[in-house]
Amino acid sequence: MLYIYIAIIIVLVAAYLVMLWAARRKVRAAPEPQKQEESVLAESKQNYPSEDETVRLAEEDWMRQMFSGTIHNIGNVITVARLAVSELEEANNEKKEVLDMILGEILPAFESHVESGDIGQFLLEDPVGKQYVGSLRQLLQQQNKILQEQRETVAALTQKLNHITEIISLQQRLVSGVGRREIVPVNSLWRDAAKMMSESAARHEVEIALELQCPDAANIDPSMMTQVFINLLKNAIEALDDVSDRTREIKISTAGAEHKGAAYVKSVIRDNGPGMSREVLEQIFDFGFTTKTAESYGRGVGLNYCQRTIEKFGGFIEGVSEPGQGSEFNVWLKVAADND
Repeated sequence: MLYIYIAIIIVLVAAYLVMLWAARRKVRAAPEPQKQEESVLAESKQNYPSEDETVRLAEEDWMRQMFSGTIHNIGNVITVARLAVSELEEANNEKKEVLDMILGEILPAFESHVESGDIGQFLLEDPVGKQYVGSLRQLLQQQNKILQEQRETVAALTQKLNHITEIISLQQRLVSGVGRREIVPVNSLWRDAAKMMSESAARHEVEIALELQCPDAANIDPSMMTQVFINLLKNAIEALDDVSDRTREIKISTAGAEHKGAAYVKSVIRDNGPGMSREVLEQIFDFGFTTKTAESYGRGVGLNYCQRTIEKFGGFIEGVSEPGQGSEFNVWLKVAADND
């Protein structure tokens, strides 16, 4: 059965690589957004790169992040599968030794004494016979324990395989929907983003708490907005890397809110990390600005892309932070009207 799992994993890897290649082609071929949907703020900042360039860089970071996360998941499944195979082989060798003892020693002795009619005397009085029942019980209990461990190993492998299958399916759905606006509940996008970042959060020992109270929907591109939420989650997770004196936590909440007479879904993502200074906060949405030193953490594209994307769909984003007090980002998205 485990060998079948390994074959499935190989197929999943191949399918994922094909999906990634197709996704890159689709992103590059996506139609240019209409002028009336462009951000007023983006147009007012002359030092910004073109929107196509921002989108391209952001999509490259997104693809790299998805690829890295999924490959890590696949690696976990393969590791579990290899350990499971090793444990099964060891357990099978032990089972053979036990069966050889039962079939070659214990049962023949039982049969011999049954035929001679002194089985009762043998089990009750013979020094060797008196140990047979206890030894047999011990051997069977040991085998039962091994079977339970094997079931747990296979269950863990199945859970890992189901998780990676679910993530790949979600990624396929997101990529195939790029460029298409829909009316979707904002909560569902946060759940998808949290699911896709769950492995990364676990690696960084970060707990993600969802308090999604607002059921309202927004008229947005769900693929692009999920990417925005993933970027915000990614930044929050990475901001907690240096926290060692407390539990690393990210809280995501949604609530209904009003701004200038319009109804919005207000999403709040807050971490309990080191926070940011006023100087950093004032530049945090500028293209190319980053406080991160590791190249794998990005190029100062993510938050700029987040801001542009949110504004494109009639919303806005705010950053709130103080040194030592963690960081909070508020995403405001207009509630979809009945005629949208």
